[in-house]
Parts: sequence; C-alpha cells; structure tokens
Amino acid sequence: MKNKYFVFSLFLLLGLKGLPQQFDNSSFENWLQEQYISLSQYMDSGDEGLQTISHETDAQHGSYSVKLQTSIVSHDTLYGFFINFDPDHGFEGGDPYAQHVDSIVGYYKSGIVAQDTAWFLLQFRKMGAPVGAALKAFTNLDNTNAWTKFKLDTGMPPGIVPDTLIVGAVSSNALNENPGLDGVTDGSWLQLDNIKFYSGGSEVTPMPNNDFEDWDVRTIETPEGYLTSLIFGINTNPLTIEKTTDATDGNFAVQLNTVVSQDNDTIVAGITNGNSIGWPPNGGLPINIIPDSISYDVNIYRVTGGNDDTSEIGFIFKSNGNILQYFNRYYDISSTGYVHENIPINLGQNPDTLIFYALNGRTPGSYMKIDNLYIHTNSSSIDDLTFERLIAFPNPADDILYLRFNATESENIRVRIFDINGKELIRKDLQNLQGNKDLKINISQLPPGNYIYSVETNNSKKSHVFIKR
Repeated sequence: MKNKYFVFSLFLLLGLKGLPQQFDNSSFENWLQEQYISLSQYMDSGDEGLQTISHETDAQHGSYSVKLQTSIVSHDTLYGFFINFDPDHGFEGGDPYAQHVDSIVGYYKSGIVAQDTAWFLLQFRKMGAPVGAALKAFTNLDNTNAWTKFKLDTGMPPGIVPDTLIVGAVSSNALNENPGLDGVTDGSWLQLDNIKFYSGGSEVTPMPNNDFEDWDVRTIETPEGYLTSLIFGINTNPLTIEKTTDATDGNFAVQLNTVVSQDNDTIVAGITNGNSIGWPPNGGLPINIIPDSISYDVNIYRVTGGNDDTSEIGFIFKSNGNILQYFNRYYDISSTGYVHENIPINLGQNPDTLIFYALNGRTPGSYMKIDNLYIHTNSSSIDDLTFERLIAFPNPADDILYLRFNATESENIRVRIFDINGKELIRKDLQNLQGNKDLKINISQLPPGNYIYSVETNNSKKSHVFIKR
C-alpha cells in the first residue's frame, strides 16, 4: 500500500524541521465501506447517497416506518424525500393504478422547524390528466412524538378510475424552495407509516410499499478523507467514483466516471478534500508552508465526439477563508496511459488552507483516473537527494513496513526508526544501492504508536512519520 501522510507535531519534539505536509490519503489507498439505505419501489434521498432517509423500528404498523429529515451541510440544504416521479420533467412517471379512491388515511410523527413545511402529496391521473389529488402540509403546529392519524380527500368524481398514481413526501419546503429559509430548515423531520386508500368506505389497493416495510441496502466504497459525487447517486452503473487497481503508486487509484442517473440526468464525477459541495469548497488541508509545486498522475479517456467533454484538476490556496490563488489544468483529449503532471506554485504570501478538487467531463462514458498527489517544498524536496522517489507503505503498518525508493546512483544508505522521543529503535545499512528497491523492515516488536523513519545517504537525509497499529 502507499504512504498515507499525517500532519503531526512530532517534528517539534524531535527537532526535525520541515517535515512536508501532504494530503491525507494522497494516493487513494484507503477506502471506507459505507452502507446506504433506500426505500424500495421509490426514488429517494438515499439513492443520492444522503443520510436523510431512514427506516425506523418505531412503527405504527408492521416492523418499520419511514423517517425523512433535513440537514444543512456547509450551507447546502439536504432534504429527506421519496418520490415515484421525475420532479425536473413535469412530474413525469408514476405507477400504474386502476381503482377509484376518494380518501386516504395514514399516520405521522413530525418535528418541523418554525417557518418550514414538510409535505405529503398524491395525484391520480387518467390518460395524463389529473382526476384526483391530495396534499398534506405539516408545520410546527402539527409537531407530535405520538403516532397521529391524518385523513385526506382526493376529490375524485364517483365512477372515475385512474390509470396512474403519483406519490411523494419531503421533509422541508422543497416544493417552494426559498434559499432564505435554509438556515431554519435544518433539523425538520417527518415520519410516516400505514398509509391506506379507501373508496366508498371500503379499503382498496394501497400505494406501493405503503407500510414502508421493504428497503434496499447497498454497500459502497468511498475514498477516505474525500467528499465525492457519490452524494448525487449510488444506483448508477458505473458509479461516479470507483476504486481502480490501475495505479501508479501502490495498489489503488481513484476513477471518476461521468454517468447517466436513473432519471436520465447527467452526473459529472467530482472529488475534493474539502467538506462542501458548493464553490469554492470549504474545509481542506491546513498548511503552514508555501509549496514549490504539486504533482500528480492522471489518465484521461474522452468519448469521441463528446460535447463539453473537458475535465479539470485544481488546487485552491486560502488564507483566513479568502482565496489567495488557484492553479488548475484542463484535459480535453484522451491520454495513452498515465501522465505525470507537475504544477509550479507561485504565491505571494503564506496560505493556511489547501483544497484539491477534480471534475470529469460532461459526456457520459468519459473517465479520469488520478493517483499519487504530492506537495513539493524546498524543505521537503527530494531533488537534493539521489532518490527519485521514496515511499513508505502501508501506513498505518502492522508487522512489516516497506520502503520503496529509486536510487539514481550507487549509494550507501542507512535506514533508522525512531520513537517520538528520538530514541533509535531499528537500524539497517545498505551498501551500493542503485535502481528500484523495496526494503522490508520488521516492526512487529514495536508497540502501537507514532514513529519516524529516516533514510540517510552520505550527505543528505529524509524523514517521515508513520503509524504502527
């Protein structure tokens, strides 16, 4: 596995000035398995990778109920919802339904924030024309922690039989979204269960999954330390973000795919080490250095004849929340394998934050693979060493730590392992080392904790932090 760099204050304890700061999970070796849940037979916020819909064992009937909740994340309003139609294309879609319905009965709990409104809606259609509808608004005046019955009339004329049912629910006022309300919608929630249809006082066929008993669970791998376009869809094929073994450094790289969603929208793959999906992203890597350059490896595939099929990789430098400068490169043609890129950095003042981002093109089928992000500084440059590249992996390590380097000239090299107090614990000497080499160091005798490895030649030295698990 590749080096996972950590920013520690150990260099203050050891007097090792100038340890370089690096992006966490800079070579995409570490991936998290996350479970996403969505309501069967519906499109919902779980399909978009959002944790704003859940199945609750607190049910009015059966084993589960559905809970929708609104969250504000970095000024982005994330609603909980489920629908069986396409809200972006004139409410197209729906499910076949062919029975007369004059009333609807269901149960709810809610905790709606003041000035916000949650909604439950249904519409019955015949040959595309509405023949009955029901709309229930939930405000803070309806808030209750006990299951409460509600009843709605559809207004469907007697004898009319529809052919289509439109149904949906949302935890906030998404039907009339007002950005000015974003700050007050955070936390609104709506819980529903046991929704039944009636005609002339007799129960008829309900809406699909009306007891909210059926759920789909999917496990997705995401790169640790990054926010990605997976939040816009976890049911696409392929996913917008994938782990690939086509890597330049270690076992894995990240692949960004532009895809078409289940409602025929194009999703552009994106990734950032920031913590928001707005522009420019918030969060990022805290830094106290001015890099000389940033390098990475990229492999591009563009669909022939694609429209606006340009991808972008960029780095934003901030100070006190303000953008100092950003550096980027665009790619609009396919590459023949990986290309090593190095972007020179010229800043007039010290930044405090560095944000990485990458966006793929807009043509479905195009992809971009990225690996081996690296920040170069005068203090951390390896150009004054005779190593073209030095990598320690895995990090964290269990019993074995590997050092991989490429010595351009014949060298005598000393490798040492220190604890955080500067005590030397392990030493290895290699004579006349040249070319690509992997050095295997047994660290099984070391207790779990933070350590420093140091690699020295006759007139130079390079040190880094690693973790023993």
